[in-house]
Amino acid sequence: MAKSLHILILEDSKGDVLLIKHQLLQAELDFILKQVETREAFEEALHSFEPDIILADYTLPAYDGFQALIKANEDCPDVPFIFVTGTLSVEFAVKTLKQGAKDFVLKDQLSRLGQVVIRALEEKEALEKRKEIEEDLHTYKRLFNLSLDILCIIDFSTVCQKANPVFFETLGYEKEEIIGKKLGYLVHEKDQERSKNALRKQKDGTSILGFENRVKCKNGEYKWLSWVSRPDIERGILYTAARDITEQKRVEMDLRIKDRAIASSSNGMIITDTLQEENPIVYCNPAFEKITGYGMPEVIGEGCWFLMNNDYEQEGFRAIKEAMKHGQDCKVTVRNYKKDGSLFYNEVRVSPIKNTKGEVTHFVCIFNDITDRLTAEQELRASYQTIEAHVRELEQFAYITSHNLRAPVANIQGLVEIYQSGNLDTNTIRILNQNLQKSADSLDLIITDLNSILEVKQTSPDQIQQVNLEELFAEVIKRNEEDIQHIGAMIHTKFEATFASATSPYARSIFNNLIENAIKYRDMSRRLVISVESWAADGYTWISVEDNGIGIDLEQNRESLFGLYKRFHFHVKGKGMGLHMVKNQLEAMGGSIEVESQPGVGTKFLMKIPEKDMDERSLSSMNIQPNQSIQ
Repeated sequence: MAKSLHILILEDSKGDVLLIKHQLLQAELDFILKQVETREAFEEALHSFEPDIILADYTLPAYDGFQALIKANEDCPDVPFIFVTGTLSVEFAVKTLKQGAKDFVLKDQLSRLGQVVIRALEEKEALEKRKEIEEDLHTYKRLFNLSLDILCIIDFSTVCQKANPVFFETLGYEKEEIIGKKLGYLVHEKDQERSKNALRKQKDGTSILGFENRVKCKNGEYKWLSWVSRPDIERGILYTAARDITEQKRVEMDLRIKDRAIASSSNGMIITDTLQEENPIVYCNPAFEKITGYGMPEVIGEGCWFLMNNDYEQEGFRAIKEAMKHGQDCKVTVRNYKKDGSLFYNEVRVSPIKNTKGEVTHFVCIFNDITDRLTAEQELRASYQTIEAHVRELEQFAYITSHNLRAPVANIQGLVEIYQSGNLDTNTIRILNQNLQKSADSLDLIITDLNSILEVKQTSPDQIQQVNLEELFAEVIKRNEEDIQHIGAMIHTKFEATFASATSPYARSIFNNLIENAIKYRDMSRRLVISVESWAADGYTWISVEDNGIGIDLEQNRESLFGLYKRFHFHVKGKGMGLHMVKNQLEAMGGSIEVESQPGVGTKFLMKIPEKDMDERSLSSMNIQPNQSIQ
C-alpha cells in the first residue's frame, strides 16, 4: 500500500489552509497535512514529520518564508519547497527559484496548486530516479526521457539530433517534424540576433544559463523558454535544457503594465502604511508631484494629512478620517494646499488594502484636481441662475406690459369708435375728450414707468463710483422734510461706512423709495421711528433701513414682494413700483436686498452693495460637502 504524502504547510491563516487542502483533494492526492506558524514548530516538523513537500507563505508575523526555504535546503534539500502566497514580486520570485524553491503559486490562482504540487512531486521523484539511474549504464536515456523540462541535443548549425517527450508536448510538434531539422527558424524574429550571439559564444566553449527567447509552437503561438546549455566542442553539439516560462512572463508583463499605468496616470496617487505611526506616505506617482508641487523625496514619510495645511474644519476631512478608521472606501472633495501654498480642490478616492487576515495594511488615495471644473461649474450655475432670473423678469415684464397697456388702449379704441359714429352733441364730445385725455394720461404714465425700469437694466459698471451715503441720505431727508415734520417722525442714523461703490441716482432713489414707503405705511397708533445704518464687511457695504410701521405679511406676500405693480396695503395711494425699483437698482449695481417684516411690528430692509472690483465671490467661499457633486 502506497504511503500517504506528508505535506508540511507554513501558514498562519486557517482559511487559506482550508482552500489549499481543497485544491490538493481536487488533485486526487492522498496526503497527511501538518500546519505550522512559527520558526520553532517548522524546524521541529522538518525532522519529526519528515515532509515529502513543503508549502509556505512568503510573509508571516512570526517567521519569514525565505528563511524557511534556507532552513529546508539545509535540513532536507531534496524536499520540494513551493511558495503559496498572496503577492510575490518578479525579483523575489527569481531569487527564490535560484535559492532552491521549486515554484510559487499566488493565492488568487490556487487552482494551479494541485498541478504545481504534482509537478514538484514528480520532479522530486524524477530526481530520485535520476540518482538511481546514475548508477546504471542506461542513466542518460532514462534521465532524458523522464525530465519534466525540455531536453534536446542540437549541433552548432541548430539541427536537432534528439529531443525528449516534453519538447514535443510543450511545442506541439511531431517527432519527424523536429528530428534532423534545423530549429533556428522557430525562434521569434525579434529574438533571432540574440540567439545567434548566444550560439556563437557556445561554439567558443561558453555555457549559457537562463537565456530566454520565444519559440514558435505548431499552432502558431509563441512560448517563452528559459534555456540552460552546455557545449561539447569535440563532438560539435549542445546539450540543452529549457523550461516553459510563458506564464511567468505574462505575470511580469501584467505587473509592468500596471506600474506604467500608475506612473503615467493623470490622477495623483499616494499609498500610506497604516502599520506605521502617523500612517505615513510610502509611495507617490509623478502626477501627484505635478499636482502638488512636492517631489517624491519630500513626500515619502510624511503623514497622509500634510496637504490639509491645518485646514481640518471641513466635512471632507472628517469623512476620510471616519472611512480610514473603519477600513472603508470613501470619495469626497476637500480643500488642499500645494507646495507654494495655493489652494486647490481635490476630489479624493480612498480605498483600503487588506492582508490575508482581512486587516487593513495600506490605503490607496487617488487625487484629482477639480478646481478648474468647480470654477467653471460655479460660473455656469451663476450664469444659469442669472439667465433664469432675467427670463422670469422678462415674462413678468411682458405680461404686465400687455395687461396694463390693454385697458387704456381699449378705452381709446372704444372712444374713437363713438367719435366715428357721428351725430354727437357738445356734452357728449366733452365727455369723450375727458375720457380720451384720461386714457392717454394713463398710457403715458405706464410707458414712463416701463422706461424707468428699462433704464435700470441698462446700467453700465462704468457708472459706478464712490458715493457719499450720508450726504445722499441727507438730501432725501430734506426732500421729505415737510412730511417728516408733519407726522413728527424720528430719524436715527449710524453711517460707519460713509462711502459705497454705487450709482449716485440709484442710491438716492433707493433711500427715497424706502423713506417714502415708511412714511406712507406708518402705524397711526404710534410715532414713526426710522433707523438707518451702514457698515463694511466681507467685501460689501451693508445698509439697513428699519421702521416701526404697519409691516407686511411675508408668509402670504414673500414671493411677490418685489413684483411690478404689487401692493399689499390699499388704504393709501400707490402704484406698486417702489420696491420693484429698489431691487432692480440694487441688482444693477451688483447688490441684493433681504426683508424682515411682521404685521403690527415693522419692517427691516437689509441691503448689500459689493465694494469696487469685488462683485464676484471667490472660489474659497464655496461650501464643499462629502460626496457632493455640483449640478
